[in-house]
Amino acid sequence: MNRVRIQSYVRIGAEFQPIQDIKRYDGDSMYVPGAVSLVVDEVELMGIELWDDINWLWPFIVQAVDDYRKTGTGKRGFPDQPISFKVEAAWPGHALVSVVSDSFEHKAVVPEDELYSAVAYAGLTFFTELHRICSEYEGDDAEVGVLRSWLDDT
Repeated sequence: MNRVRIQSYVRIGAEFQPIQDIKRYDGDSMYVPGAVSLVVDEVELMGIELWDDINWLWPFIVQAVDDYRKTGTGKRGFPDQPISFKVEAAWPGHALVSVVSDSFEHKAVVPEDELYSAVAYAGLTFFTELHRICSEYEGDDAEVGVLRSWLDDT
């Protein structure tokens, strides 16, 4: 059983829809409003109430997790909010994932291999779907390469 579940949503009007259910996005491809739902052990660390520019948020998540893989800690802020996404060592083979602002602190410990796998699959799905619904979008080659490398390492 995978303890980590991740789903990407795009905001169309006032509604959040799973990105794979959207036919196309007609807004500005540089600023796609949306959210990432990150659930660990049935506890939601991130959800649609923390929506932002998802086309910027996903690369920041990938960069933070990749920094953790390389150095033992990774942190990025949300694109347009005073919220931090952080990954740090909890104990051998386990990462502490935190989503923190001045008004809340969501944390969970997860096995590293499950975190990497879940982020890689969800991230690759997101970037593939973003290109499908917003064909003029550019700028994720580095993150896609990083995510693919994680899957190659498993």
